[in-house]
Amino acid sequence: MARIDELDYYRLLGIEPTASQDDIQRAFHAFALKYHPDAHRDDPAVYQRYVAVYRRGTEAYRVLRVSSTRSAYDAGLREGRLRYEGGTPRRNSVKPPRG
Repeated sequence: MARIDELDYYRLLGIEPTASQDDIQRAFHAFALKYHPDAHRDDPAVYQRYVAVYRRGTEAYRVLRVSSTRSAYDAGLREGRLRYEGGTPRRNSVKPPRG
């Protein structure tokens, strides 16, 4: 996978900019299964990387699933901005591993 800061939300989720809402939901589900940090709790360094990737994927999903934020994101993307700048989407809190 490319460096996360070099990916737009569509590439991060593995979808086309023309993707439907159902496509976005399916893509995020597959993304979550692959990158959820809970599957990597045994190695703290790997876990922290997956936390960062999962948070960015969650951010992408939250922006793309709402038509108004998706439109604003698409306008910013045409200007070269890879992240949504219209306010911080609510983040999913991921707890650190125990022990």
